[in-house]
Amino acid sequence: MVAEAGSAPEPTPGLLARLLAKLPQTGALRSLRHQSYFLLWSTFLLTQGGFWVSNVSMQWLVSRLSGNDEFMLGLLYFFNLCPLLFFAPYAGTLVDRFERKRIVVAAQALIGLVSLALVFVLSMLGDRVSVAVVFAFAFGLGTLQALNAPASSAVMVNSVPPADVASSVALQSVGLNLSRIAGPALATPLLVAWGARPSFGVFAATSLLSSAIVSRARIRPIKLARDEASALGRIAEGIRIARERPPALLALLVTSVCALFASAYVSQLPVFAYTILGGDDTTFTLLLVVTGLGAAVGALTTSSRRTLLSLRAIALRMLLMAIALMAFAASPSLPLSLGLSALVAGCNFSVMTSLQTTLHYVAPEHARGRITSLYIVAWGGLVPIGALVLGATGSLIGAPAAVACSAGVAAVFAAFVAATGPREAPGYSGE
Repeated sequence: MVAEAGSAPEPTPGLLARLLAKLPQTGALRSLRHQSYFLLWSTFLLTQGGFWVSNVSMQWLVSRLSGNDEFMLGLLYFFNLCPLLFFAPYAGTLVDRFERKRIVVAAQALIGLVSLALVFVLSMLGDRVSVAVVFAFAFGLGTLQALNAPASSAVMVNSVPPADVASSVALQSVGLNLSRIAGPALATPLLVAWGARPSFGVFAATSLLSSAIVSRARIRPIKLARDEASALGRIAEGIRIARERPPALLALLVTSVCALFASAYVSQLPVFAYTILGGDDTTFTLLLVVTGLGAAVGALTTSSRRTLLSLRAIALRMLLMAIALMAFAASPSLPLSLGLSALVAGCNFSVMTSLQTTLHYVAPEHARGRITSLYIVAWGGLVPIGALVLGATGSLIGAPAAVACSAGVAAVFAAFVAATGPREAPGYSGE
């Protein structure tokens, strides 16, 4: 085809674009047809892989420094994730006012630099490092994650058309859980051979590389909010918008209860691996890997749906998760524990993926950052509170009893929402 006189010829699609165009236009992978999304998703996978290498290494380090103390492991989760509770709402206001790509680039670069600082500190202190030092770095990295998370999620949704939002959100969950499989598998030989330092070096390298890649990505421009309201005023506006866009408020409540009473059990996995099941580092790695695999399957099966789940259907999956979690707490054998852990994680991420997609569907574009930050507070911000409570309760009555009681609360709430919640799923109203 010859271009019209005076006009520039249409650019020839590159090899990557031609390969992505061969992906199916429907189904779970449809968002990957968009080159910008594919690039962002790939960097997300890279940084999450580094995060899980670092996360497993912090658990390993605190487990050894504290004698596998339940409360200390819960405290680690608290320091690592509590910044999401305190700072994510403010990060959401920044995401709605400033260029989202620049926020992601800056946050990932800073995460890389802080991880390098941790490598330096461990090199200097060696065996003299204390749990307090690990907690301090966990809090610092968590604070930067609180800045990065709403910006990263919003940027990825902005890179696809409305019809592919569900696929975009679900593939983020799939990427998160693929990294939960690869991260522990990579971390274990590093920990056995050289200790924790190389693992934090991996996190630094993946974060800095991702920052460089995202800086070159082309993102669809959006109209940013330019009002003069204070940060607290904009957070309050985000809550008001959530109230006015049903079922956003109920979705946030379900997310909160699931995070507090069900999702937080992962903070006690070292106790189950080393103490309850009498295993070693391999046992701990197996639990992490099957948990990640189950979560990836749950997110992927959810993304293959063409329609959203209703809140009642989501609550039924949460109920199944809670029942499986109670069975996991009582499991006496490793094979049964592995199967139940995979089932719990699959239900967990099916629930969370569906809830996050629901919120993206009802969020107006000018408030997407704030709505996303409310979800991050409800999930990532409340998991450390649940982990802290589980750790304290577990030190008194044992981790299995603490996890079972917590799952029982989640089961009662899920049954109530399944009986009374909305039957219909919302439509897209993001523009």
